[in-house]
Amino acid sequence: MATLVVSRSFGPLTGANDRFAAAGAGQYLWVMTRTQAVLVGVGGAVGATVRWALSTVDVGVFPWPTLLVNLAGAAILGALLGPGTLSDDRRALLATGFCGGLTTFSTLSVEVAQLLSTGESGDALTGWVYLAVSVLGGLAVFTAARTAARRGLVSS
Repeated sequence: MATLVVSRSFGPLTGANDRFAAAGAGQYLWVMTRTQAVLVGVGGAVGATVRWALSTVDVGVFPWPTLLVNLAGAAILGALLGPGTLSDDRRALLATGFCGGLTTFSTLSVEVAQLLSTGESGDALTGWVYLAVSVLGGLAVFTAARTAARRGLVSS
């Protein structure tokens, strides 16, 4: 199996499996197949394209498109990971690729910073509400979707 080294981790790993290869002296390399690398790229391209398409919709001051994609990505990821049976290839394509390309922490950060820096108290309040809804809402929809998937209410 051809592998591609993605990153290096130092120190002992807990729960290491076949995705990690010992590199000596307490170092481990995380590896993936070339197929998985391509799947991440394809999934990421599709997810990023969906995010871009939604970002072109003019919705006024509140950044609804970013909130929508971040909450949707968290819910999709929860549904995918809930049963705990996602293959490495499906994880690469759907979880890391699609959900990673769909969601965006950097745009969330920029939008919150812009709302907080306008000097208008209404915009600042909107920024704080947006941040809270994004983080807490993301955790809530991830947990709900994961729980639903574990109970067989949604399939991954």
